[in-house]
This record gives sequence, structure tokens and C-alpha cells, in this order.
Amino acid sequence: MTDLATRLERLSSDQRASLLRLLQGPGAERGPRLRRRSPAEPLRPSYAQQQLWFVDRLGAGRARNNVIAARHAVLRTAYREVDGQPQPVVAAARPVDLPVVDLSGLPAGERERRLAEIVAEQEATAFDLERRVLRALLVALAPEHHVLVWCVHHIAWDSGSRRVFFAELGALYPAFAAGHPASLPDLPVQYSDYAAWQRETLEDARGEELRAYWRRRLAGVEAFALPTDRPRGRGTSFRSRHLVRYVEPDALAGVKRICGSSGATLYVVLLAALDALFHRYTGRRDIVIGAANAARPAAELRPLTVADAFAHQALPFEQVVGAVNPDRDPARNPLFEVEFTVFENDMREGIPAGDLVLEVERVPNTALRFDMSVLAWEDGDRLCLCIEYNVDLFDQATVDRLIDGFAGVVRQVAARPEARVSSLEILGTAEVQRLTAEWALGPRRPGPGTTLDRAFADQVARTPHAPALTCAGTTLTYAELHRRASRLARRLRAAGVGPERTVGIALDRSVEMIVAVLAVLEAGGAYLPLDLSHPAERLRHALAESGAEVVVTHSALAGRIPAPGLRAVLVDGAGAEDGGDALAPTARPENLAYVLFTSGSTGVPKGVMVEHRSVVAFVRGIAGAYGIDGRDSLLQFAALGFDVSVFDVFAALLTGARLVVAGDRERAEPRLLTELLRSERVTVAELPPVLLPLLDPDLPDLRLVSVGGETFPGQLVERWTRGGRRFVNGYGPTETTVAVTLKECAGSWERTPPIGRPMANHQALVLDGGLRPLPPGVPGELCVAGAGVARGYAGRPALTAACFVPNPHPTVPGERIYRTGDLARWLPDGDLEFAGRLDRQVKVRGFRVELAEVEAVLGGHPAVVRCAVEVAGDGGGTSLVAYVEPAAGAGATSGSLRDYAADRLPAYMVPARVVVLDRIPLTANGKIDRRALPAPDDSRPDGVAAFVAPRTELERRIAAEVFAAVLELTGVGVTDDFFALGGNSIQAMQAVSRLRSVAGVEVPLADFFETPTVERLAGALEAGRWAAGTDEGRLGTTLDGVEQLSDEEAREYLALLEEVQP
Repeated sequence: MTDLATRLERLSSDQRASLLRLLQGPGAERGPRLRRRSPAEPLRPSYAQQQLWFVDRLGAGRARNNVIAARHAVLRTAYREVDGQPQPVVAAARPVDLPVVDLSGLPAGERERRLAEIVAEQEATAFDLERRVLRALLVALAPEHHVLVWCVHHIAWDSGSRRVFFAELGALYPAFAAGHPASLPDLPVQYSDYAAWQRETLEDARGEELRAYWRRRLAGVEAFALPTDRPRGRGTSFRSRHLVRYVEPDALAGVKRICGSSGATLYVVLLAALDALFHRYTGRRDIVIGAANAARPAAELRPLTVADAFAHQALPFEQVVGAVNPDRDPARNPLFEVEFTVFENDMREGIPAGDLVLEVERVPNTALRFDMSVLAWEDGDRLCLCIEYNVDLFDQATVDRLIDGFAGVVRQVAARPEARVSSLEILGTAEVQRLTAEWALGPRRPGPGTTLDRAFADQVARTPHAPALTCAGTTLTYAELHRRASRLARRLRAAGVGPERTVGIALDRSVEMIVAVLAVLEAGGAYLPLDLSHPAERLRHALAESGAEVVVTHSALAGRIPAPGLRAVLVDGAGAEDGGDALAPTARPENLAYVLFTSGSTGVPKGVMVEHRSVVAFVRGIAGAYGIDGRDSLLQFAALGFDVSVFDVFAALLTGARLVVAGDRERAEPRLLTELLRSERVTVAELPPVLLPLLDPDLPDLRLVSVGGETFPGQLVERWTRGGRRFVNGYGPTETTVAVTLKECAGSWERTPPIGRPMANHQALVLDGGLRPLPPGVPGELCVAGAGVARGYAGRPALTAACFVPNPHPTVPGERIYRTGDLARWLPDGDLEFAGRLDRQVKVRGFRVELAEVEAVLGGHPAVVRCAVEVAGDGGGTSLVAYVEPAAGAGATSGSLRDYAADRLPAYMVPARVVVLDRIPLTANGKIDRRALPAPDDSRPDGVAAFVAPRTELERRIAAEVFAAVLELTGVGVTDDFFALGGNSIQAMQAVSRLRSVAGVEVPLADFFETPTVERLAGALEAGRWAAGTDEGRLGTTLDGVEQLSDEEAREYLALLEEVQP
């Protein structure tokens, strides 16, 4: 088939206009015709010129819009500002100023260097649009070799201008050289005529037709941008550089064969190749790329959409943006940040002009309007590919890989036109080796051949009299701790505990808690931590799904365990002091060691099953990395249900170190925790990063601090590494046994440091949706293989199969990887950087929350037809907002739905607001349209107590200045419960600070929880219940109740304190 572009190009202007009308349909004749305007009619710019004028004004004439190539024939127009709008003013025709710079006397090398400098200076010089849009310079290199440097502002030049210019120059130069007058016919219209016609056309029904088309075509399409090496911000400039690659003749010939067989243009085939590359880089199926269009029937028209896009190309881009109305970001261009252009063959081939031969050299931009411009043109029998890129956003190495990938995809397409996009290789063999082995693999160490209970017993044999555990003033040696654990283990063994049997542990933080963990393991079982503050239904689920039949608890707590059929072994019960000899081991390395439950997307928590060998391997690796031995004292800070507790407990007790357990008060009170660290001479501590600013770093014995699990300010590193202290940032989900990667941090960091490289016997891979490796700098799913990978999820074989899959780059046969759902990317030095989440899992108040789980719980309410849960973030911290569509006549209220959720979810997962809608908005394909969900308003939630207005000045101030201000609500009544209105722990602390400003007294946080209404607070204040605030009291209140705050909440709260201090 003849190339469609060539066929279009051969048409006369009248034929092209007829074809355009045919494609546009019967309505094409509507609207005004293009005609020459009367000189008396005022000039107006086109929409594109108006937009470019505004951009130029915003940039104070910066050079980013200059175009160096050739000249457009007519540009004598300046643009003056009249009432804030551009007014075109056409100057009288006169010769163009053409200064001449003679370099012919310089040596050849110096000539080329000086020419490059001149071109760069011209390109970088800004235009003053009130004076001119064009400048030119002639450089003489030799008597018969000259370079014309032609700079035109984009307001006066587009991609169609080049062809007109070359045609006219080729015709005029020979005539002028021979002394003949110009022989070109007069132009029927000028650009100003087109500008007026365009405005008239787009202001009638045809304009609305075009806008409606683009609204439909781009509905729901997200702005497209490639991942950058550095974040964009206010300081991001438009400075750019460029890289070029050449594709050999055979590949270009293959691409042209595809063009011929499919009727596609070169532009379309190369665009398809570029889209395939970008799809592999981003995983996106909708790739929005900008393409320069001169609004003329030209070769760039895409035959695959010609009857559609061609018929609707008349709407200027700025009006497309206005019609689609995408979310705006001042640091980004709307809809796209990458443009693609294919230049025609006249780009570099000689243009005959009598005895003169013109060769065109396009000088790449040094100031880009977008993040990146991808260019292509034929250079003889080769294909030239060029990428211009913003140097503030991209490293050269990144663009090197990108352009090599583009060239590689073009070659593969040329050789295998039938290939699927998923089969295209975007990385070379050496790069794959680096990303799957050299960077991805940690050091190899011999695998463990033991279990946790055996490893502990071995340590007891080595250091029986060394201190093993300190808690609440009590210290036990290794022998004493082992003896107490063995006593309990015998009772558990008698209760039927053995390998693959799960045992619940429901105990307060105490010596008995650690004894219970060791006893369960010695009995051969696996331990299951139970948090009795969780809803009963959640506890029942954990016990049922784990298969636990025995629970270790205290007599004071036994009644709170919601499973009466369980066999309870009481740490304070009969037989607690009997025996003490160690049991014969029964567990093997491949047996289960513990089960920890985390939030699950299906609506129920999922129990992660971890084996002995994984924990022993982790402890050996982390102890080696941290240099932990018998001289150390390790802090036990994490709750037993969080996997960091595995590090705390076993990195101490398997190495001969001492474990120092922080009690509830020390965990809640930074001052007391600091005292504990200092008095017990703790040397190694894993702490939530948000807690570190509250602690005094003057702890001479603390030699190593490790953090993990969330982002944190990079400045923490400098503060906590003074004096040579080590600071380690770690990463690892529960499913990979605590930690997978480590990063030793030092100095100052502007943002959260990377998460480092894999630990011993682990492999970390950054993969796309097809489990193929991604280039450095490109975010993908972080997948983990190696010794720490868990067995799977208790009682959930389908979920296990979906998340634990065969390793596409195994180090041993049959190896699995865990798909973390976390996004990460490789940095140029081989470190990994955490980049967020793939799914809808979020951190709320520092806790990992699957939004789908909250949706599933609310969706289980009999009155709920459909629901959606989103995250809202404001000065009061991150919180959840639920949108609910109730069944007709169900009468569901916000309050009743919150109560329903509170009975089934931990407090941090209960939505702060429940918005009841008549109907939840849906997309065209029936999915919830989350972008169309309304922002929660500031009115009182329904379902709370009837409104009672404030009756005194103090009640009015508390209602308005404390409750309403903190919760961002209106109409707060005196009997409204702060927490029923959606308040959370961090907002309660903020409210206490505001009460200090209103009443001048220090209200303890615990008292606020007891009196959470305006009426009760005002009554207590008027009765003089609390004393005037002091500095010491304010500090106490600030620290009081920290145990109710997550890491993230505490960080947000401290930042908020400055806003509410009197």
C-alpha cells in the first residue's frame, strides 16, 4: 500500500481542504470561511499565540521558546500588552538585520568551537516580544561556506512553517542571485486572517463540538510523565541537554516495510515503539504524548486515528486543557510532559537553490517547555533518534538507558513486527545481570541448620551466668531465664503443644511475656501474639485462622480472650513453679516459629507464617551486620505483635547480649525512655523514627540506632550520628522476616535516606507487572527472595499462591519470591529507594492499613449497597473517610456505621468520617469514580447526639476554638463527644494544647479522654479541677498519652504544636 503520508502530501491545497471536509462530515461547512481581513479590522492573536504570549510574560522573556532552524517568511509582528492582553502590531516591511561574523581567518578547530559558542549564545538569548520575534546572524567560515543562524520565537513558527520557508528560499535565492525580481505569487491570506477565522470558528457550535469530543476522549486519563531522578519543585528550571543515537540502515528499512504493509507513516510506527517502551517503564496503558501539529493536513497525521483526530485537530491545545479540566499542578504541564516529533526528509538533505546548496542543521533546545522531547528523522539511510531532557530532573545515565532502549525497541520491531509488547527487551544482557545479581544479591552465607529453641539453649550453655533479661527492675541470667521457660514449656507440652501447633500469647509487657515466647518454642510450637485491645471479632479470627487451641495468659486477663473453648495455660496458675529441666527438642528448622497478623485487602487480617530457619538466618545476618555480641544490651521496644520484636528478642538472646524490656510507661513517655536507655546502658536500639526527636541523643553507651518501616526526615541522621554512633535504615515486610535491606547512614540528608542493599542470603528485585527487571531510576514492585521469605498466610492458600510466586531469576531451583506490593527503584550507586505502594495500602497514624479491608468491613453492613474508603490529610493528621451508598429506606447514619466499624476494626482503622451519599459515582465501566467523590464537608456528622447550643462564653469558646477548630467542623454542640465527631488521638493532643490557650490551664490528656464533651470540660474548668499551666505541666501533657499515638501521629503532632501555642 502506498504510504498514506506521501499520498496526502501529493494532494493540492484544494484537494486537501476537500478531504478535510469529507472527514469532518456534513457539519464541516458550518461556521465562517477563512478570508483576508480588511486592514481596518483590529488584529487579534490566535489562541496559540495568546497562550505563548502569556507564557513568555510569566517567564520574563526567557529563552525557552526560541527555535533555531530556518525562518518563516512573514514575521514582522510584535506583541504589546494592552489591558493585560497581547495586541499584535505589524511593522512595515523592511530588510531583516543580518550582522555578519567572519571566522574564515581562524584555524579549522577554532572556527568550529567559535561557531558553536555563537549558536549557543543566540539560542540562549531571550526575545522581547514587544520589539521582535525574529533575529538572524550570518557566520562566514570560508568564501563559499556560510552558516545562517536563524532564531524565531515559537509564537511565530510551528512545524509547518519549515516547509513553506524552504520552498520559498529555494525559489527566491536563485532569482535574487541572478538579479531577477521575486516570482512567488502573493499569499491569499496572512496568519492574522487565520487567527481571526479561528476565533470565529471556535466561538460557534463547531467549537463546542470539538471541546465535547476531547472531553470524552480524555475523560479519566491521567497526566503522563516519566519517573525522574530528582523531584520537581519551584527551583526546577528548563535547562536541557540532548543525546543522539543512530539506528542502522537495515532497521530503518525494516521499519519502512512495516509502514508500507500497514499504510502507517513513519511517525506512527515510531510512536508505537515509543509507547511500548514507556509502557514497560511505567506500567501505564494510557500513554499521553504531545505532538506538534501545525493544524495543516500534513504527514504527521496518524492513519490509525485519522478520521477521528484529523477531524478534531482544530481545537488548540490550551482549549483542550480547558475542556478536559485536568487536575492542575503548578510544577507540571497539563496532560503530558513528553513530546514526540518526527522531522521530514528535508531535515538534513541538501536543498537546491540555484548554484547554492542549503543544508539544514537543527540545533537542539537548551531550554525545554516539557520534561523531555523525543525527536526522530532520517539521516541518509539511517534513522537518527534524539532526546532532549531537563537536566534538573534527569541524569544523563538515565537518558542514556532510555534512548538505548528506544533504539533497541525500534530494532526489534523492525526485525519482528508481529512481536508482542510484553516480549520486547528494554535492557541489555549486562544490565539484566547487574539488576538481578550484582546489585540484587546479598552476601552468601551457609544456611542455618538449627531452630530458635536450640540456638537459645546453645547460648545458655555458653553464657549461663550472663545477664539475659531486664524488665521492671528484675534481671534474669541466661540459666534462670531458660529454667523458667522450660517450666512453662513442660506444661505446654502436656497441653498438646508440639511442631506446627500454634499457641496464643495474651500477656502484658513483662518478664512472663518473654518467658512465654521461649516456652512455646521449646515446646515445639509456634507463638501467636494477641493484643487484647483489639476488637473481639478480630481476635477470634486470628485464633481460628491460625488454628490455635492453647493460649498462654494471666488469670487477670483470661476473661478477655473471646474464645471460651481454648485451653488456657496461666503463667500464675498451678504448676508454674514445678520442674525446670529443658525438654528434648522436637521442632525442625522448617517448622513454624510464629504467626503474626497484618491488615488484609480482602476484609480480614492475614496471618504471616514464619519458620525457624528464616528467623535464625535473619538473626545471624543482622547480628553480623550490627556487630552484636555479649557486650551489648538491646532495647525491647516494639509490641510483640509487630515483627520488629523478633529483632529485639532474638538478636539479643541468641548472641549472649542482654534484653532490656521497656514497660508501658517508658514506651509512652520519652523522658522515661531516655532514662531507661541511660540507666540500663543500652547499646543497640531499634526505635520508631518519629520517637527520636523526642529523645535526648546524649546517650554515651548507645552505639547503634536502627529505624525502619516508614519515611523520616533526613536531618535525624546527623543529630543521631554525632560522636560516631551508627545509624541504620532498614526495610522489610513481615512476610520476609523483619528486614531484607539495610543502609548505613551518616552525615546530613535532605530527605529520607535509601533503604540500602540486600542482607546476606537475600535477593531484592525491582520488577514490572510481568516480573521483568526494570532499569535504574524506574519504580517497580520490590520483590524479595531468599532465606527470610515466609511460608505463606495461615489458612489462605489462594492468597499465598498469589503473593509468593516462582522466582524468575532464581539462585536455587524452586525458589520463590514474595511480591511486597511496595514500589522501589534502583539508584545509580546500587542502593534501593522506597517509592510508595502499588496498591491501596496506606499508612494511617503510622499503622499499615489496607483500604480494601475497611471497605470490606463496611460493605458487610446489611444496609450498605456500595462503599469507598479514601485517605484525607490535613493539619490534624492523616485519617480515613468512608463514602457509603445505603439501601433504599435503610436509614443508615454516619454514627451507626462508625459504631459498626469500631466493633470490628482496631481504632486506627475506623473512619474518622462516614459520608452517606444517595449514590456513589461510577465510571463508564461501572467502577467507583474515586476522583468524583465529594470532599467531606464541615457539617456535623449525622447520628451524633442532638445539637445543644453553647450556653456560656466558656462553652462557646471551647466549642468554636477547640472542638470545631481541631476537627474542622461547624455547629459543634456542648453534648457532642469529641471522638464521636471523628476525633483521634493526635487531634485530642492538639485539643489539649488549644484548651491551654482558651482556659490557661493544663488539662491532662487522660482527663480529656474521660471528659470529651464541651459541657463536661467547661464544668470541670469552672469547678477549678485543673491548675494553671506551667512549663513542667505542659511538657508532661505533651508526653502524656504518647502510647496512644503512632510514629506518624507523633511527628505530625509535634509539628502542629507551634500553631496552637498561646
